Amino acid sequence: MADQQLDVFDSDDEEERLFQALSAFKTMVRNLVERTGLSTNEFERMHNFGDGKVSTWATAKRTGPNIPPLRFVEDLAIEAQERGGLQDEAAVLFQQQYGELLKMYCARKVPHNTHRQMLAEYQDTMLIRELNTAMNAAHNTMVRIAAELETLREDRDGERQRRLALQQQLAALRAENDRWAADKHAALVRRDRVRAELAGYERGQQPDVRHEPAVDLGGSHAHHLQTAPALAPGTLKRFPASIKVAGATAAAVVLVFAGIGMGQVFGKNTPSGTSEGKGTTTTSPPQTPSPEPSTQQPADEATPTRTQAAPKPLAVGDLNFTGANWVQGTWTLNGRKYGKSLAWVQPCAGSENVVIRLPRASQHFTAEVGFAEGEGGEHKYTAQFDVWADRDGDGHGGSDELVSSRGVTFDKPATLAIDDLRGASQIILSIHTSDCIAAPLVWGSPQVS
Repeated sequence: MADQQLDVFDSDDEEERLFQALSAFKTMVRNLVERTGLSTNEFERMHNFGDGKVSTWATAKRTGPNIPPLRFVEDLAIEAQERGGLQDEAAVLFQQQYGELLKMYCARKVPHNTHRQMLAEYQDTMLIRELNTAMNAAHNTMVRIAAELETLREDRDGERQRRLALQQQLAALRAENDRWAADKHAALVRRDRVRAELAGYERGQQPDVRHEPAVDLGGSHAHHLQTAPALAPGTLKRFPASIKVAGATAAAVVLVFAGIGMGQVFGKNTPSGTSEGKGTTTTSPPQTPSPEPSTQQPADEATPTRTQAAPKPLAVGDLNFTGANWVQGTWTLNGRKYGKSLAWVQPCAGSENVVIRLPRASQHFTAEVGFAEGEGGEHKYTAQFDVWADRDGDGHGGSDELVSSRGVTFDKPATLAIDDLRGASQIILSIHTSDCIAAPLVWGSPQVS
């Protein structure tokens, strides 16, 4: 794809601040690519980006910023964590700076349409994460209330009053959860539309050079959650629950970029150079003053054996997924708790799909599937769990893409161990049931590798 041409700025100072922020961000990109131990060509092949795109996204140019898409930022953070031991805090910072950089470019007098689309995708992704966390918390609270209701009797005055209060609280939570689900669905629809428009940019096609606003980045967000839930340590393989990108000034962002030592942020194991066949193959213009990564690291940090090491399995619950009626959390199947699970929490006579974009081509999938224990139900209930290797990436399971189908009953979960994802970079998990059930239908701790 051709360069995104910079617009005319109001002053030379404004242009310089933008270029400093861009240069600092792309220094982060180069350092993280090197940390993965992958060459730019290898990274592009693994994640289906256009030829030469990684080098372009890692190089700062005054005549065309070439800001990378969100999918690249997410994939790079995950690869650096899995292959290079990148700390969660550094991954958070990297993704925060991406959002801040987009806001800076969209705050120009005449912002580029592609940058506006990228910012819209980023903001909707933040909102979806925030809503997922809130819906998980609401679900856990509703389960606790339902369990307490089971212990209270109607024929005792004190317990009857408690039951009434709990029932009112439960009704309010359900109404709030339904509203959040509607907001999440709307955000997913918006994000999917923008992603479809940006797909060509990832593959190297010509950009949309219009500069008029094409997406609504404003409007009232009073219906959004006001407080972002805290991010549990060790859980970041995607964005934190909420990152507010509004209100930061260009000068403040540049200070954040330049004021934090790269070696400190990315740890002492950050490679200081590019070995043969690895890292970026291009050079960048002179960078703004910022501390360079430490060069004191073991000589074998970027050796070929590092690149060839088999990456650890990825928890599907940590990845980007699209599906309005799905909740992430911990559920019990066959007496065992499964964390980072995905559940259809109110299944009723139909099917629900969740589409999951994988950060790399994968062959293996594992999960425990079934009805969540302790949620109420009957032994006659049944459900079917299907896995599709969505090789064409259209979000729909074709007849030749089904790789597993397993039926379960209410009291008998099943184990899935699939070795035929066929190198897919996207999978679809589907559940079908003919019953209306109180118990969630669960993909327990699904993983891909």
